Amino acid sequence: MNMVTLSVSTIEKVEKKLSSVLEEVRALKRSKAKKSTQKIRFWTEKQWEKAEKEAEEDIKAGRVFRLNSVEDLDKPLSEFTK
Repeated sequence: MNMVTLSVSTIEKVEKKLSSVLEEVRALKRSKAKKSTQKIRFWTEKQWEKAEKEAEEDIKAGRVFRLNSVEDLDKPLSEFTK
């Protein structure tokens, strides 16, 4: 496994972005829970395992790209495929 070293400010930016996304997911779950009496499940174990296998295959085949900064999270994917 490769290691990546990130600065504290970069980690803080990632945490802030993830916190924002997590709050959006929670809001979505709350709104859906009001409309449905069933539990909301984003993944079943089989779906998760299938996605993990696909990700491993993509990594081995080189169908991945690396982000150089937190700001890259806001860029369109087309910028990374040039």
